[in-house]
Amino acid sequence: MLPKEYIEAVLNDDVYRMDGVKRNTNKMRLLLRSLARNESTTVTIKTLKNDIKAIDDEDVDTDTISNYLDIFSRLF
Repeated sequence: MLPKEYIEAVLNDDVYRMDGVKRNTNKMRLLLRSLARNESTTVTIKTLKNDIKAIDDEDVDTDTISNYLDIFSRLF
């Protein structure tokens, strides 16, 4: 499986199966992209939020980012 296909499978299937809650996979994808860009630094949730907003033009709540980070930590 290619890395992009793996990420899509995780976002579209595994995240939902964790607790049956439908989430914004586009925002999750943007969060993963932001984390990858900031991988060698210590990044704050505010920085992640601003990074996502710069790409998407739609605001995302810091609690949502924290929730997505928790999901990623449980999955990976």
